[in-house]
Amino acid sequence: MRKSVKKVIPFLFAGCMVMSSSAFAYENEELWDAELENFVTYEGKEAIMSVKDYLNFGSEGFDVEAYAASGLGEGTIQNWTNYVAYTDPMDENVVKYWADLGITKELHNADTPESAWASYVPSAGLEEGSETKYPVLFVWHGNTNSIWVAETFGFAQYGADGAKYITVIPEASNGYTAIEEFDRILTELKENYPIDESRIYACGFSKGGYVVQNLANAYPEVLAGVASGGNVAHSPNAWTPGEVEGEWVTFTDEEIAALAEKNMPFMDYSGTFDSNNYPISVASHMDDPEEKIVGYNLWLNATGAVGEELTIEKSEEITANSDDVVEQHIGIDFTNTEVRVLNDTNYYIGTFQNEGGATVYEWVCIEGQMHWPAPSMPALVWEFFSQFSRDTETGELVY
Repeated sequence: MRKSVKKVIPFLFAGCMVMSSSAFAYENEELWDAELENFVTYEGKEAIMSVKDYLNFGSEGFDVEAYAASGLGEGTIQNWTNYVAYTDPMDENVVKYWADLGITKELHNADTPESAWASYVPSAGLEEGSETKYPVLFVWHGNTNSIWVAETFGFAQYGADGAKYITVIPEASNGYTAIEEFDRILTELKENYPIDESRIYACGFSKGGYVVQNLANAYPEVLAGVASGGNVAHSPNAWTPGEVEGEWVTFTDEEIAALAEKNMPFMDYSGTFDSNNYPISVASHMDDPEEKIVGYNLWLNATGAVGEELTIEKSEEITANSDDVVEQHIGIDFTNTEVRVLNDTNYYIGTFQNEGGATVYEWVCIEGQMHWPAPSMPALVWEFFSQFSRDTETGELVY
């Protein structure tokens, strides 16, 4: 197949090292050093810490000071304003912040934290007589995170811009519980909110990324697309129940078959400083290369993408010898590649299309990003999702 490659020159980032721009200070740079009690109250941490301390993790060589002083860091910290300023996620000023964006924020089941969830609904859709229906984007947070900190991911803010969609952030991140909670929350949404049932999507980060892959298996006829960040596409054997009963859900043969039959659009996104997730032939702290390759092949088939299955040897060869910078970073022979400069940062994007020409399988590698959602991911995820819907009667993918 013909491959389209767009090459660009890096602006603030080169190779895999974050470079600081010391000529000026960004507007929100001081937020990085604010010491917060929120991490103790909501995140189960043992000490008061700053945002910079909280996010200072990644692969060897990550420089959090340089990151905070970069365009990528400024894009990340912008959505932390409320979290830094207020300890109550439903403080009247937080509610006003969302109202000013045209969004009604509500916290549901607050008295039972394990079942709590937050909704961010365009206020225009709640007006009496309104016939507007909105897509729904479920956002699953990572391990030790909460609804409150997941607001900083930026997905709800992006959904508010032009009232693109309703955002739902559930508290449950346990593998089995998340599937049960999804069904319960979706039922409540159908009964009480103006949702477009043909356009329901799920994205997650870190542990939440594994959760949404399992949700895709459980609800292939409902979800019109999933995006997993902070990890790589996982295989049926990547997670098994551990000491805590039901901690993780694994793929069954029947689920894999159903997923492939319905075709599930899938996006994977991680940073170059995110625990060696890329290239996929290299072991990360959570995944062996064998599992990463099996996961890639599984989702290649599940999406209905046209492409060749991969081996570790082939991935290693691509990383070492390809003249395509995207393929070098990720280790996959894509049909199409592109480098976008967002937040003064290179976003390496590789895609596959289905037989109808729709981009159904997409991988994004963000230069200099650590284990946290990059600031431009909401826009890229929504660009990917907005191609797709589900026929509510047959469950077939529409694009």
